[in-house]
Amino acid sequence: MRQQRSKKVKYFKKARLAVFLGFTLLFLLTNFPIFVFAEEINFSKDPSEALKKELKIKLAELQEQVKKYESLIEEQKQQQASLKNEINILNNQIKKINLEIQSIAYEIEDIQIAIEEKNKEIMKIEERLGNNFIFMKALLNKLWQYDNTSELEVILSNNSISGFFANISAVVDLQKKIKVSSEEIKELRSRLVIEKEEYDNQLEEQTQLKLLQERQRREVNEMKNKLNKLLAQTKGKEKTYQELLKQTNKSAAEIQKQIFELEGSGLKMTFGEAYNYARFASSKTGVREALILAVLKYESKWGNNIGSGNWQKDMAPSQRPYFLMITQELGLNADGTPVSKKPTYGWGGAMGPAQMLPSVWLKYKDRIAAITGHNPPSPWNIQDAFVAVALKLADDGAVNRSYYAEWKAAMIYFAGNNWNKPSYKFYGDKVMELANQFQNQIDLMLSLSSR
Repeated sequence: MRQQRSKKVKYFKKARLAVFLGFTLLFLLTNFPIFVFAEEINFSKDPSEALKKELKIKLAELQEQVKKYESLIEEQKQQQASLKNEINILNNQIKKINLEIQSIAYEIEDIQIAIEEKNKEIMKIEERLGNNFIFMKALLNKLWQYDNTSELEVILSNNSISGFFANISAVVDLQKKIKVSSEEIKELRSRLVIEKEEYDNQLEEQTQLKLLQERQRREVNEMKNKLNKLLAQTKGKEKTYQELLKQTNKSAAEIQKQIFELEGSGLKMTFGEAYNYARFASSKTGVREALILAVLKYESKWGNNIGSGNWQKDMAPSQRPYFLMITQELGLNADGTPVSKKPTYGWGGAMGPAQMLPSVWLKYKDRIAAITGHNPPSPWNIQDAFVAVALKLADDGAVNRSYYAEWKAAMIYFAGNNWNKPSYKFYGDKVMELANQFQNQIDLMLSLSSR
C-alpha cells in the first residue's frame, strides 16, 4: 500500500510540473506571439489553373514582341541619321514600351493570384493555431483538476486499485497530448513566419511592378512630346533636321553649363558640377561616372513625390526606427525631414537623391563617412548621395564596367533579389541608355577641353 502511495505521489509531482510548464507555454504563446495576422485584401473569385496558364502564354507572347522591337530599334540606330529614321525609332520605342506596360499588367494579375493564395494559406494556419490554443487550454484545465484533487479524494473516489491506476494513466496521457499539441503549435508558428515573409515579398514585388508601370507610362508621354517637338521644329523637312543635328555639337563650356536636374528632389546643378561629384565617387569606388549620373538621374524621374512625404504617414513601420536613428544622429527634426511620398500602393519613405531606404543607408553609412569625411553622412547631402549610389553599384558588380555588369547592378539597385525578372528589364535598359548619353557628353567635353 505504501508502494502504491509512493508511486501515486511521484505521478502527481510530475503532473504538477506539467501544469506549471503547460501554463508557462500557454502564457508565452498567448502574450508574446511572433506572427502577424494576414491583411484583409479584396480579391476577385478564385482563379483557375487555366487562367494562370493563359496569363503565362500572353506574357510570353508579349515578351517575344518586345524583343522584336528591340532588335528593330537597334538596327535603326545603326543607320545614318535622318528625320525619317528618327521618327521611326521614336514610334517603335513607343510601341515597345506600350507592349511592356501590357506585359506588366499580366505580371501584376499573376502576382495578385499568388498573394490571394498565400493569404488563404496564412488564414488556414492561423485557424489551426487558434484550435490548438483552445485544445491546449482544455488539456491544461483538465490537468489542473487532477492536480488539485487530494490524494485521499483520489483513493476514496476509486472503488478499486484498477480505477486508481486509470486516473494516473489519464494524467500521463494528458501530459503526452500537451507535449504533442505544444510541438504542433511551435511548428505552425514557424510555418506562419515563413508564409508571412513570402506574403510580404509578394506585396513588395507587386508594388515594384506598379511603380515601374507608372514610370513606363510617363516614358511614353515623354517620347510622344519629343516626337511632336521634333515634327514642329523640322516641319517634316530633312534639311532642317540636319541643321538641328549640327547645333548639338556644342563647346566644352556649353556642355559643362547645361543643367543637370534631379527632378523629384528639386536639386539643380550644372552638368560640370554633377560630373565632378560623379568623378569623385568614381575615383573612390571604380564605378563609371556616367553610370552614377544615370542612376541618380533616373531615380529622380519617379516624380514629384520624392521629397514630399512624411515618415509617420508614408514610411513602412519596419523602416521608421532606422529613420529616427539617422535623423537623431544628424540633429534633424524627423517630422520636418522629407522622404518619398507613399503612392496609392505600397510604401514610400526613401531618402534624398539616392532614394535609399533607411535600413539600406545604415549599411553604407560608415563607408560613406570614410570617403566623404562627413561623419555622420547625410542622405540629403549631394556628395554623400553620389558616393552612396557608387558604393551600392560597386557592391553589385558595376566595377567590372562591362555592359551586362553595369546593367545588372542597375537592376539590383531597383529590384533587389528580383533583378532578373523580365518585366524589370525596362529599368536597366533606360539607365544604360542614359549612361550612354552621359558618356557621350563626358567624352565630348573632355575631348574639347584638351584641345
